[in-house]
Amino acid sequence: MWRLRSGSPAIFTVYNTRIRASANPYIIRCPELTIRTILEASLPASPSPPGRPKAVSSAVAMELIQLIQLIQPIVVAMAPADFNLILNPLSPRALHHRYLSRDERLRAQTLRETGWKLSEIQRKLGISWNQVQYACSHRLTPQKRSGRPPILEEEQVDEIELFVVSSKTNRLMSYQRLSAVFQPVMGALASAGAIQGALERRGYKRYVARQKPPLSEKNRRLRKQFAEEHKDWTREQWCLILWSDESWVTGGKHKRQWVTRRAHEELNDTCVLVRQRRRKGWMFWGCFNGTTKGPGVFWEKEWGSIRSDTYCERIVPIIHGWQRLNPHLSFMQDGAPGHAAAATLAEMLERGIVMIRWPPYSPDLNPIETVWNIMKDYIERKWGPDHEFTYDQLRAAVKEAWNEVTEQQLSDLIDTMPQRMQDVIDANGGYTKW
Repeated sequence: MWRLRSGSPAIFTVYNTRIRASANPYIIRCPELTIRTILEASLPASPSPPGRPKAVSSAVAMELIQLIQLIQPIVVAMAPADFNLILNPLSPRALHHRYLSRDERLRAQTLRETGWKLSEIQRKLGISWNQVQYACSHRLTPQKRSGRPPILEEEQVDEIELFVVSSKTNRLMSYQRLSAVFQPVMGALASAGAIQGALERRGYKRYVARQKPPLSEKNRRLRKQFAEEHKDWTREQWCLILWSDESWVTGGKHKRQWVTRRAHEELNDTCVLVRQRRRKGWMFWGCFNGTTKGPGVFWEKEWGSIRSDTYCERIVPIIHGWQRLNPHLSFMQDGAPGHAAAATLAEMLERGIVMIRWPPYSPDLNPIETVWNIMKDYIERKWGPDHEFTYDQLRAAVKEAWNEVTEQQLSDLIDTMPQRMQDVIDANGGYTKW
């Protein structure tokens, strides 16, 4: 084998395929000897290291290529059917060791079925003898192994699937619970592992159940109306909203609840848990606009719960002061009782606080909800899932987590607002992934 380097990135390889035994050894040896003699006579006299291809100049390479192109038809005519001389930009190793595509195997099988010899197919497709043999003797697509047969019959799996999807209670059952339900009917074969494997073959897995607020038809309609009115808002317009909310913070690990569903059933009513109001506890209130964090307030225990009077006393003055510094902002708050009370709205109107009309039960449209997750994740990462905080420690941890929220994170949240609006429209006012 000689590799001819012409000085350009292209590398031309001239090689003979391996010659198998034949009844006429003279015809085999004569063409091979002739080509080898011509090539060796044209190469430089200095020997190349063993195992290395011989490099020649650009002029010699072009002469050799022209010579080979000239004598190739003669060699092919003189040589037996299983002899081939190829001038190919690929190396022999790359050509003989690559996998044939499905189309190449199909072409080889088609030629074989029409009466072509293996050597003719080899010469026609420019592939090795072994590749031709493999392509003509194997299936186009590898046959899948049968594997272990399923334990449960299809009728039994149908019964289990129908039971699981029939209610929210059944969706929440673990595989062990399902096994306890069906073993009295189906016997010991209905084990937890057998039920899990049967449901997974049909696309079901255990996922964390999403918690969402209850949505009536009226609320769905208001959500969709709001989304349609704001779907074309620019980033600059969304940056003019002062987003606000409060969140209960207890530290530790976020609780998770698993549910059995398919991948696309994330927002199915039977797969969503309604978020329950938490017991009274420590709370943090915060706000931001654009990439700027506003004031954050740790709601002290002695202040009691958030009622209209405590909200007007502790929070409304802070909102008023921030809007006086940023008069172009519109204030957003949800419809919690302390926020939506008539006395609270009258106080805000008297102070001149401009508010945006917000649809009920729409935390998925408020980007500050994601900020709370960022803060809780930060606390869990730094102090661990089982750390027990004192009141003073928790207050310090919450403030530290609030300060660690970056401008880039806030900017990324603002960029999600157009998609949030579109998702509400696509869901006809229903649940979204946010």
